[in-house]
Amino acid sequence: MRPATCVTRLESYQRARPERTVLYQALADHLETFLDMTASDSALPTHVRRELRSFLECGILAHGFARVRCKDCADSMLVAFRCKGRAFCPSCGARRMASTAAHLVDHVLPRVPFRHVVLSLPFPVRLLLARSDRLLSLVLGTFLGELDRWLAERTATTGEVGDSGAVTIVQRFGSALNLNVHFHTLLTAGRFVAGPGPSGGIEFVGDEKAIDTEDRLALETTIGQAIVRRLESEGAIEEGAIVFEDLEDSALGVCEASSVSGRIAFGPSRGSRIEREGAIFSAGEGSLSRRSHGFDLFLDRPVTDRGQLERLCRYLARPPVPASRLSWREDGRLRLELPRAWSDGTQALVFDPLDFISRLAAIVPRPRVNQIRYHGILAPNAAWRSLVVPTDGRL
Repeated sequence: MRPATCVTRLESYQRARPERTVLYQALADHLETFLDMTASDSALPTHVRRELRSFLECGILAHGFARVRCKDCADSMLVAFRCKGRAFCPSCGARRMASTAAHLVDHVLPRVPFRHVVLSLPFPVRLLLARSDRLLSLVLGTFLGELDRWLAERTATTGEVGDSGAVTIVQRFGSALNLNVHFHTLLTAGRFVAGPGPSGGIEFVGDEKAIDTEDRLALETTIGQAIVRRLESEGAIEEGAIVFEDLEDSALGVCEASSVSGRIAFGPSRGSRIEREGAIFSAGEGSLSRRSHGFDLFLDRPVTDRGQLERLCRYLARPPVPASRLSWREDGRLRLELPRAWSDGTQALVFDPLDFISRLAAIVPRPRVNQIRYHGILAPNAAWRSLVVPTDGRL
């Protein structure tokens, strides 16, 4: 007889069936049409087409599997290969989310309080950073440099040898599956400074002061001005306007520009706004929120509990397309339910399948570009890194 533990383990395993999901069905039925529509001298880049096509092989036994055999009972099962996509695959994204959160909490984040900091960018800057990895790194470095100076002033460590620590996850998507490059940062609520005496060592100086609205707005303004100056020095801004090169000359450029602006990318309705369900009024250009016109900074309270910190890391590393929010409508279009209603009452967005795929294409990250960045004392080559990161994996 097979051991009871083996029976329980085998019976509890259920193979994922992505072919039954709305996301898989939409790509299976319309991907080749979309690729044919965008096929030209300026077709989608290879990495985008590979990401879209490989998703259709993820979890499908016909595209490869491993046979897993139990040494105790000699029973076996088939485990389908995964696409390991970085953009929108819910299964691979969930696995990466869990492993990333566990790694950060167990092996990277020091046992000190952390703040969750989010920087949202103006629409033109989002598009600019989506198209230039170099400028994205420069803007992120400017943002974190201003945060460290702000912490130095609050902790009275200005001029001392020290540094803060930060882990940033660069998200390319918003809740509406739109191209929205923004930064989610876990920032130490304080700074590490050199300890007194000849023996050296470091000590953590915490930031225990409350942050009011005026403090946040002042920091937001400082960060925004510093980023604008940096973009001007790089020639990306000329006379107050963002400089784009041949944006409409490529299929990916059309997808990205339409996704950022919330408009339809292809077809007879190209340039029109995406249909909204539940909107009480039409949001014109003059009624957009302040976030749409400039930088927006979110600063949360310090988190000390390691379990809460891991849940926060999972949120930062989450995949963009929850299966529970996506459904078919009777007219053959897709309905994406929003996690919370917008200020105009919008509760869901309605996509033509081809325009939905264009949204997926726009959020695919470029190859060999890290989406997780480490800064300050947590940078890979930081001299003090080994002194602050957890070494035993304990929570």
